[in-house]
Amino acid sequence: MISTILQKYDDKLSLLSWRLVQKKPLFLARAGFASFQDRWSKTKKMRAVMFHTHYVCNFSCMHCYEKNFEKTSKPPLTTEEKKQILRKCLDHGIIAIDFIGGETRMSKDFEELVQYCDPHKTYITLATNGYKYTEKQLQHYLDIGVDKLNISIDSWYPEEHDKFRKQKGSHAAALRTIELCKKIGMGVSVSIVVFKNYTKDPGFLKLVDWAVENKIRLNFKLAVALGEWDRNTGALVTEEDSKALEELHNRYPWLTRDIFFENGDPTCPAFRGYFSVTAYGDVLPCNAIHISFGNLKTDSVESVVGKAHKTKLISTDYAGCHASENVKFIDEYLDKSKNLTDYPIRAESFFEELKGEDTPTQTRIPVEVRESSAKTESAAR
Repeated sequence: MISTILQKYDDKLSLLSWRLVQKKPLFLARAGFASFQDRWSKTKKMRAVMFHTHYVCNFSCMHCYEKNFEKTSKPPLTTEEKKQILRKCLDHGIIAIDFIGGETRMSKDFEELVQYCDPHKTYITLATNGYKYTEKQLQHYLDIGVDKLNISIDSWYPEEHDKFRKQKGSHAAALRTIELCKKIGMGVSVSIVVFKNYTKDPGFLKLVDWAVENKIRLNFKLAVALGEWDRNTGALVTEEDSKALEELHNRYPWLTRDIFFENGDPTCPAFRGYFSVTAYGDVLPCNAIHISFGNLKTDSVESVVGKAHKTKLISTDYAGCHASENVKFIDEYLDKSKNLTDYPIRAESFFEELKGEDTPTQTRIPVEVRESSAKTESAAR
């Protein structure tokens, strides 16, 4: 598990890149200890977190989920609250942090947060649209501890990508940023949103060919019914699409989805190795499932993870993406998420076995679940 999670954060396809050996030996030591701990311990730690700094962005992409969070009544986290939450994650045993947004670098406290996260012993990724970076800026990010940029590109053809991202010149800018990253030794990977039948499209296929030829890690992100596709299940991938992505991964391991592991069958990794934290402190299984299992302003990582593992959704292996491929879950989720007075959905309102743990503020039809509790042990940093 741990090697797969970290592989997600390293375009070299291996933890032992020379740059990491030279610049972050303590991170490699922590990763090795975590791998040993996860292999022999009955309790599994979360090792990575997707941390939303804010939801401000210079783009307005049609698939983006950030607009959904405009429905929340919570105040955004202050810089100090973000630090407190990040410290909880690090103390739990998190060794990889993926800063996402919005466009994270537009957050005034982004650099301060990077430097707070013990970057000498933590793997740090910046998710970005790759727009208008300079070599000087990228070198600065590398110097303060950022290990990799994960850049979004949605088609090989500039006009298609720019239309999807609603920003002229965004395709050329992203490719230029990739070249700058390679020039200075910054890790780099590419994410592409895959929707219905897109695996047959020339724009997708040519981008795949480019990633294969250049040995660039390409992360397949399946479309979900959020953003401008809110409640639009017609945009979701087909079984044929899912099979095509798996075949590409089997042939070229650096073309991947986060359900693919080095050893074993494909499995949803939500609360198995990572989770997502919103800009309001809510803890979600991932960026696509907006069900809150707690808030790290007041809750511990251990209590949130334990609560999540009481649900069948999390405790049962699923060889796919619940938000994109699990039709039963999607139907229930869309039904229970409409007309909310607050956002995101509270887990106590969604899952039957959690109903008695808290007083829900929303009335929801329960989902049948099986209890499978998970305890966690204190982490060595």
